[in-house]
Amino acid sequence: MKIGKYVLLPGLSFFTLSSFSQVPSINSFIPLSGSPGTIVTISGANFNPAAANNIVYFGAVKAVVSGASSSSLTVVVPKGASFKPITVTNNANGLTAYSSKSFLPTFPGGDNNFSASSFDAGTFFGTNVYPYRVAIGDIDTDGKPDMAVICDPGGSAYTLSFLRNTSQHGSISFAPKVDITNPSYHVESLALADIDGDGRLDVVTGGNPKLLVYRNQSTPGTISFATPFEYSGTGQQNIQVSDFDKDGKPDAVAMDGTAVVVFKNNSAIGSVSMAAPVSVAPITNLSSDELRLADFDGDNLTDIAISRLIDDSITIIRNTSSSGTISFAAPVNYSTGAYSDPQGLAIGDMDNDNADDIIVTAGGTDRVSIFKNTSTPGIISFTEISGIGNEYFAFLVAVGDLNGDGKLDLVNNTNDNIAVRKSYSTPCNSKFDPPINLEGNIVFDIVMNDLNGDDKPDIITSKNVANAVEIFKNNVGQKAVSCAGGNIIIPSSHKGTTYQWQQNIGSGFVNTNDNADVTGSNTELLQINNIPVSWNGYKYRCLVDTDTSNVFVVSVNSTLTPSVNITGCPTYTCSANNTVTLTATPINGGTNPIYQWQDSINTTGWRNITGATTSSLIYNGAANGHAVRCLMTSNIICASPANVVSNKWNFNVYPSLTASVSITGNTTVSSGSGTTLTAVATNGGSTVSYQWQDSTGPSSWKNIVGATSATLSYTPVQTGNKVRCIMSGNKICTAPYPATSNVLVFTVNTVTAVSTISADRYGIRYYPNPVNSVLNIDSLRPADKWQSLTISSLDGKQLLTSKNISGLIHVALNVERLPAGQYIAVLRRKQGLSIYLKFVKL
Repeated sequence: MKIGKYVLLPGLSFFTLSSFSQVPSINSFIPLSGSPGTIVTISGANFNPAAANNIVYFGAVKAVVSGASSSSLTVVVPKGASFKPITVTNNANGLTAYSSKSFLPTFPGGDNNFSASSFDAGTFFGTNVYPYRVAIGDIDTDGKPDMAVICDPGGSAYTLSFLRNTSQHGSISFAPKVDITNPSYHVESLALADIDGDGRLDVVTGGNPKLLVYRNQSTPGTISFATPFEYSGTGQQNIQVSDFDKDGKPDAVAMDGTAVVVFKNNSAIGSVSMAAPVSVAPITNLSSDELRLADFDGDNLTDIAISRLIDDSITIIRNTSSSGTISFAAPVNYSTGAYSDPQGLAIGDMDNDNADDIIVTAGGTDRVSIFKNTSTPGIISFTEISGIGNEYFAFLVAVGDLNGDGKLDLVNNTNDNIAVRKSYSTPCNSKFDPPINLEGNIVFDIVMNDLNGDDKPDIITSKNVANAVEIFKNNVGQKAVSCAGGNIIIPSSHKGTTYQWQQNIGSGFVNTNDNADVTGSNTELLQINNIPVSWNGYKYRCLVDTDTSNVFVVSVNSTLTPSVNITGCPTYTCSANNTVTLTATPINGGTNPIYQWQDSINTTGWRNITGATTSSLIYNGAANGHAVRCLMTSNIICASPANVVSNKWNFNVYPSLTASVSITGNTTVSSGSGTTLTAVATNGGSTVSYQWQDSTGPSSWKNIVGATSATLSYTPVQTGNKVRCIMSGNKICTAPYPATSNVLVFTVNTVTAVSTISADRYGIRYYPNPVNSVLNIDSLRPADKWQSLTISSLDGKQLLTSKNISGLIHVALNVERLPAGQYIAVLRRKQGLSIYLKFVKL
């Protein structure tokens, strides 16, 4: 069924209205990031009003739900949380909601810079032979994130190795691996998700030729799975899981070599069932590519991104599904550059503008690129803004907050190392420090997750040469900064029943007690007053129940120099929408700095903006010549000077333009003949990309493989065939991107006689006529440069497509399988005329 320009995929059924009224949904959550112990409020619908009947996962691990209503949940961020969407499962019906954004786990006080000591040397933990993909999740429901590793030793079977997490007090350890072997080969896919809605993370794998779903039957301390659900068919690679149609059941998406396919989830609690895969985007050459998921355009639906190794591009497929019905718009491609060989792919808001960007490795051009998300609801658009160079043989990338500053850092492989880059990005501006390198050699997966309960994401890689995963423990230091004589508050990293703060002045940790200088020794927050310079370097930690939190090092300074820097998003202003969000980022501003924004209009001088006294400013009505700055007053007692002025933000307003593309060309052709179409872009900018599409018969629009230039040589098959062109560009203040052209509709005329130009004129003979089995075409002259031969019926239906006859002087064409009747053989040159040879098949 076709709905507008989209396709309702067969086999993806509707649910009843009563079923959908019970499906939970997540509209938002606050805050968007935080350390373990942070209270998060999740707003939505159809939650279970009994707190215990809601199962909430922060990626890898389950959270404690402390309060509930049908539209709001109060939860505590757990240790081991992942940078992934939050899920809420209503335990009464087994239906699950996915958040459109990922929660970002952080921790307080992290170092501003990475160094060689920020991570331990790699530690190996054994798996089966040739580990490939790694997935992190609490498989045995004991509250600790475990590891699932897919291993492919070759032959006709693959192995899943499970490493149960036994880490304690900041030390990483695992129980001996548990292996499961199943028949399949060339397995590259692994995902953990609660497929049947029972509150446990199931395992989804894919290879050649199967999709398998292992239903989790584990209990704390014991890992076990039911006999897997199997779908046998074409190879399923790079599987990811999300609820695409918002029916409360997470579906699986994969690549089968020729298309992106979706397995719709029909499971019930305790029983796994997946529908046969349905193509959502026919795409050729899907092999060593990556597939990732995110809501790019903010419409609360999960979209698809794919790196295209062979085609030097990334492909975005926008989700257009509705309740119970899965559908996707036509794919849109973004070039990564000639010979770039993009492969690794990661998703995250790299510049803190609340929109998920795309990070892709380009091994062919030795760089990591960031494509900035400029989408709006219903319209997906990206602009490549950053190329991070000199990364030889880079083909993997992952993101996470490694130092607790609320910004996503980058980890990617090179030929011999793991490169770690700290982010110092600001809204609309992705920036990174030079990398520190960890010995990694060649790895096949990179993931990040806190494994040992110290709230710091560790780096996990798969290592084929060692038949193991290699883990780089995160040792990033944490500081509590104060002036001499000042006060500081140090937070416990997590919650518990009992708290005991400890101090280490150089001879080991001992318990603290409240006195004139220290209060809160047995609470979540330790306050230290009147700190002398001599306490510089003292260490503090909190013993919560039986676990120790992160260690803070006190940094005492005689004076601190404040500063404030402002950035704007977007970085330019358009006449149709001249609103810019400005953000002030303080250094040594204290716990409660005072802000005052000012603007200058032409020559009037600086003036205070009424009410603009927070760290951000939404500035409307910008025009050329306007400028903005921010005054900040630090409340640190040793700040010198206490009052500082930011950099100046100047406004340049660009005209708002309309992007468009028009196509022209001959739309009336003879059967078997081609035509050249031309696209002309308006307001495309300096970098314009094209993707031609056609629609044949009842088919929807499909990309024409390789048709990415401004011209297209096209041979319509029959009357009614349609062609259009999708154009993307980089000209600022221009919309819409991508732009869709007019549609050309073709008329294909039936050839009823030979060309008025006799074949004899070119010395061409064809025989016998009539013919039984072999038609001979003889005396072709190379100087005439004949290139192709096609066979058509008299009603215009093309039966043989473009047989290459370039350079031949004789063609013997087997027509034995053609039904008896009259046919036309068409000889065609690359440019110029075609010759029609009419013959009879007996």
